[in-house]
Amino acid sequence: YGSICQLDRENSGEYMERFTRLASFVRATVGDAQSQARNFKWGLKKWVLDRIVNTDYPNVAQVAAAAHIIELLHESGNSNKRDKDGNRVQNRGQGQQ
Repeated sequence: YGSICQLDRENSGEYMERFTRLASFVRATVGDAQSQARNFKWGLKKWVLDRIVNTDYPNVAQVAAAAHIIELLHESGNSNKRDKDGNRVQNRGQGQQ
């Protein structure tokens, strides 16, 4: 239970399903909701964990929700930057002007 981690091929929702299924088999050792959330968080992919490592969550569902948002931003190219007028700023690739 303590060594389960998110696989490269799965998103945070799939990892949460696998994590909670395993936790249901070892109920005596999983601890309270906050302890489960902490174990779940540390099993996330490193690039997701890096963005939420300093945040505490009360349960696994809230960690998974935060991880899902990070995955969505990653897929969209992190294009949530805005100019002074509130318009989205498009990232330019290297070498583009």
